[in-house]
Amino acid sequence: MFIWSSEPEVDLGDDAVICEDDSVTFSASGDYDFLWSTGSTDTIISVNQEGEYWLQVSNVCGDTIDTVAITGVYTYPDPDLGDDQQICEGGMITLQIVEDYTAYNWSTGATDQSIGVGSSGTYSVTVSNNGCEGSDSVDIVVKPYPEVEIGENTLLCDGNITYTVGEENALYNILWNDGSTGTDYTVSAPGIYSVVVSNSCGEDGDTVVVGECPSCIAALPTAFSPNGDGHNDVLQVIGNEIDEVKVLIYNRYGELVFVIESLEDAWDGTFRGKMQTSEVFVYYMTAKCLDGEEIERKGTITIVN
Repeated sequence: MFIWSSEPEVDLGDDAVICEDDSVTFSASGDYDFLWSTGSTDTIISVNQEGEYWLQVSNVCGDTIDTVAITGVYTYPDPDLGDDQQICEGGMITLQIVEDYTAYNWSTGATDQSIGVGSSGTYSVTVSNNGCEGSDSVDIVVKPYPEVEIGENTLLCDGNITYTVGEENALYNILWNDGSTGTDYTVSAPGIYSVVVSNSCGEDGDTVVVGECPSCIAALPTAFSPNGDGHNDVLQVIGNEIDEVKVLIYNRYGELVFVIESLEDAWDGTFRGKMQTSEVFVYYMTAKCLDGEEIERKGTITIVN
């Protein structure tokens, strides 16, 4: 029997580039004898260096050679998003890859060189250059603005009272009126007690008056913040066992800005229809207890806007 043969054919495909430490495979098929430029006689070779590679295929009808090249060996990109960061609630931070690459793919779906983020989470980016990819990620933590409320004014009737700023404030800087810094504060005597919690985003404070049980008491907080947040927005007399009370409040020019004549009266921080700016006011208070005892007191009040 006579078997027809044809001149051999071979096509190794297009030139290629590879990433560092990777390799590319070239292959051919057919009933031929194979000889690669590397000396291999297999149908397939894997190479990882830049250069030209040829394959000669042959049969009884002749030889055919095709050449393909690895035109570049590129390093993997190494993007850097920097250290983990913290931002304040309501703020934004820009995450950016400084180096220029051919493509950027963020975990948010964005494809720009930089993105703005304003919520807690892990953000990652994959960049590519000449077909080689590299990734990095960063954790963003959104810090809330401090907010603290230690409780209502009360009387010290049965033992000590312990106030706490709450577990959620344990990461804040805590400062009580006597300089202590714990989350818990034990009161063993009547008085006015205050705490301020702060972090890099700001600070908040609260004051509580602890009266002696069942003594007569009339007191004013030393500060209030009429900013409409529902917390310490007005100034009122804190009293117990009070029959009569009167408080005259003056500004630094000696003008009478408000008069308190009962425990229900409250100053909202306005004078002649205008909110007063942060400053110190002087007050004079007289009160009469149910048992006939009379109280006279004077001091200062600060508006915190």
